[in-house]
Amino acid sequence: MEKKFKILCLVALMASGIKAQEVKLSGRVIDSDKAPIEQATVQLLQLPDSAYIQGAATNTKGYWSIPKATKGRYVLKVSYIGMQTNKVPLVVSGKEETQYVPTIKLSTDAILLQGAIVTAEAAQVEANEDTLVYNAETFRTQKGAMLEDLVKRIPGAEVSDDGSVTVNGETINKIMVDGKEYFSNNASIALKNLPASAIKNLKTYSKQSDMTRLTGIDDGNEETVLDLTIKKGMKKGLFANTDVAVGTEDRYLAKGMLNSFKDDKQLSAIINMNNIGDAGYGGVGFHRFQMAKGLEDKKSAGLHIAKDWDNVKFGGSVDYSYDDKDNKSSSTSETYLQQGSQFGRTQSVSRNKTDNVNADFRVEWTIDDKTSLYIIPSASYNKKSNLSASKSLVSNSELNDPFTKAIDELENETLYDDLVNQQMTSGQTDEESYNADVDIQLNRRLSDNGRNINLRMKYGLDHDSSDGTSLTDIAYYNGTNADESKDIFFDNLNKSYNYRLQASYSEPIGTGLYLQGDYRYDFKHSDYDIQRYNNEDPLNRTLIADESRSFDNDYTSQRLRVGIRKVTKSLNYTLGVDFLPQTSTTEYVSDGTNERITKEIFDWTPYLEIKKDFSKTHGLQFQYKGKTSMPSMVNLSPIADTSNPLYIQYGNPSLKPSMTNSLKLRYHYFNPKTQATIFGGAFGSFVKNGISYKTVYDTETGIRETTPENINGNWNIRSMMGFNTPIFTKKLTISNMFSPSYTREKSFMQSEGTSVEAEKNSSNTFALSDRLRFGFREDYWDIAATGTFNYQKLNNSLNVSNNRETYDYGFGGETNITLPYSWSLSTDMSVAIRRGYDEGLNKEELVWNAQISKSFGNLTFMLQGLDLLKQKTNIMSQISNNMRTDSEYNAVNSYFMFHVTYQFNLFGGKDPNADKGPGRGRPGGGRGPGGGGRRPF
Repeated sequence: MEKKFKILCLVALMASGIKAQEVKLSGRVIDSDKAPIEQATVQLLQLPDSAYIQGAATNTKGYWSIPKATKGRYVLKVSYIGMQTNKVPLVVSGKEETQYVPTIKLSTDAILLQGAIVTAEAAQVEANEDTLVYNAETFRTQKGAMLEDLVKRIPGAEVSDDGSVTVNGETINKIMVDGKEYFSNNASIALKNLPASAIKNLKTYSKQSDMTRLTGIDDGNEETVLDLTIKKGMKKGLFANTDVAVGTEDRYLAKGMLNSFKDDKQLSAIINMNNIGDAGYGGVGFHRFQMAKGLEDKKSAGLHIAKDWDNVKFGGSVDYSYDDKDNKSSSTSETYLQQGSQFGRTQSVSRNKTDNVNADFRVEWTIDDKTSLYIIPSASYNKKSNLSASKSLVSNSELNDPFTKAIDELENETLYDDLVNQQMTSGQTDEESYNADVDIQLNRRLSDNGRNINLRMKYGLDHDSSDGTSLTDIAYYNGTNADESKDIFFDNLNKSYNYRLQASYSEPIGTGLYLQGDYRYDFKHSDYDIQRYNNEDPLNRTLIADESRSFDNDYTSQRLRVGIRKVTKSLNYTLGVDFLPQTSTTEYVSDGTNERITKEIFDWTPYLEIKKDFSKTHGLQFQYKGKTSMPSMVNLSPIADTSNPLYIQYGNPSLKPSMTNSLKLRYHYFNPKTQATIFGGAFGSFVKNGISYKTVYDTETGIRETTPENINGNWNIRSMMGFNTPIFTKKLTISNMFSPSYTREKSFMQSEGTSVEAEKNSSNTFALSDRLRFGFREDYWDIAATGTFNYQKLNNSLNVSNNRETYDYGFGGETNITLPYSWSLSTDMSVAIRRGYDEGLNKEELVWNAQISKSFGNLTFMLQGLDLLKQKTNIMSQISNNMRTDSEYNAVNSYFMFHVTYQFNLFGGKDPNADKGPGRGRPGGGRGPGGGGRRPF
């Protein structure tokens, strides 16, 4: 007991001694012209092993501070893109509360900036390790363009119809502004509301998770982010952007955004109302090729806030959106069978209204120089209402004749050949859901050489309820089955809660070598109740017992990860193994029956990550990991879902868990002299015991029955290769993105009424896409030309007559011209050609958009004409391993719109678009905390 008491006293004395030695370090960073450098990275490294202790970034005047340093010998490492890194020896004496470091000067990196110095042209792209920095001013956009239009012009970037963004094949998970998360749950807010004119540069990099950053233990949750740097002229007060527009075809738009961006705080408020599908500015020309689905009326509002104090960082956002969508569609389909095909035609209408509220916050508290606490809560609320109706025909012959009657009337079957069935459905659904979760992480650095411990607790709950009615009428033409009519009222409830407990530990065992361990325990409890009632008499409904059921599931998963991590100047690798025990117990109740199913598995998988840096701008990264997953409650259910008479779903209690093995290889190279960028990557996955569906299709009635089955042989691989380089002069650039992929999917198919047993169908899809772009820019005008090519080949082993090859070609060009007296003109034209599709879908369309504007200071009047030739169509073709569907949607593509926009900057510089900060044209902009490569935030 006495010995323990002495030890405790000794620890207390050591802690108090350390506390007494805490010193605040302060200093300044300037360039060769004695101008302050903003956002330079300052790192405190302890000798003799150069272990990272703390870091900071310089403010607008070049000043930095590190709040707590202990007595000892250090090196200050100061870096900034385009400048030579400076390492300054430092001795912290501990005699004063604040120790001032002499001003540190950074010199221009002549090698890195040689190309820019020789030509005096702003570089389009900079690179440092796996961070790419795009100079926004070198990508000319139309007057009043939003961030979305700017992103689409970045080499290797794509923005899909649903608003998701990929850059060089990597999906952008979050958008950040000056290193801070910006509406993290809704990236479209930044894409459609931040003006492109406010952006200085855009950076893409792999952002480590909080746990990985704090502990150095890779948890596999790395995400690719797009980080925006706001121009300094926009960071001296408030700046706002407003736009009001009216157009033909009853089109309208009203939006506004108010921002205050400073070094230690951010504030944004947005409001947006429109019925143009929120497409923002610009046309639907070669940049977009987007297909509109329905008429959409959108309203949204949001508030973002971030604030930094000495040891606390706070950020968060709240946003609201309302969406009223009126859809009308007409489609044809082909279902692939063992012998031949069956064909369908469908017409549908729907009206969907959605209210959605999201809130997320983040608190980072640096308790002391060794202890930090993160608290990340979030919540959302969603309310939906839906009215829908549809009519469909199924035939043994192709259905070329359109519908002649209203959607709620049966067609005259004599007009169509070989009809199998005809179905009409209508209904309404009201749904309400909410969820909330909180993530708490505590990290303690136990030593200065990499020993640390991390504790994590996460809790969440979900609640989803829906009710409504469904009316179905089915007519059969086989002469045996009687026609069916079902009028149903349903009441569904799905609720769950989950929690995670996690502990991680890192132990240094040599120079740059660490032993790492991580244990994670996850638990989730889910209740799913489906109640269905006969609705023929709404005042006296009766329960349909054999179609009502409930699931109750407890799912437990554990992961023990043990590995080693090696860190050197040019090579980092992590190697280890995951042990993955899982248990799932589900109780099923339906029509008086009760059954309990328990699944247990113990699996393991290795993981490996290697990162090799050949230079600051040349690197290679490889990653392998595995993941196991239990079958869902529905797939394991012994109770069939017979609610849809034409589509009966069975479960399979004997299903095995699946294991997915995935590989990722990425390569990047940037030549500072020529400004040439080369990037590439390969991504693949292989699934063991994957879940496919055995489909039994009755060719006489069109009724299909599906049962999930385990199957091996599902895999896919895709790659991408691209480059961006000036040619002859930096005013002329060429970029290309080439992406092939191959997917193999296996399933089972059996046609009732034949003697052939169920057979495996291997669906092999080869796809190839290429996008080539030439761009030329002058001070007052630019011109670009783009060509796209998409090829897809589908082979079915079951029925080769279902094989298909499709070709999509696209050619386009655009120009933006700045005219005298503050006039500007923009126009683009594109041609889309489709080949290999069914009759009526092999089309050519020529889309022309134009825009002219006149500015009076910050006030701009603008007239847009979209799809002036009225040739844009809204046709989509989808191909899977068992069917293809071609659909056409309603939309308004062609209209004129008159905009009045106003931008103003309060208490700032005269020109809100100016960027006159330190460095005077240094390409690439500032760097956030953490230096090159992956960001430590």
